[in-house]
Amino acid sequence: MHPGLVALIVVLSTSAVVGAILLARHDRAGTGFLLGAGLGPLGVIIILLRRKAWEARWNRHAIGAEDARKEQAFRHWRGY
Repeated sequence: MHPGLVALIVVLSTSAVVGAILLARHDRAGTGFLLGAGLGPLGVIIILLRRKAWEARWNRHAIGAEDARKEQAFRHWRGY
């Protein structure tokens, strides 16, 4: 095998694992893996730069879903 190809495979697989680890906390390991594997170190940099914005969006979505469940339970309790 060509040494450059081996180095490329090592870099992409390492980036894929790092990307998966960085987003695993938010149950988005697959997204992190694909960004790392597809874009290499650039994908990891994108994850690091965008992670805070994605966290805010994911948290808003989770809070909205929790509020909807509470409202549904309240309506059921009230008999609506």
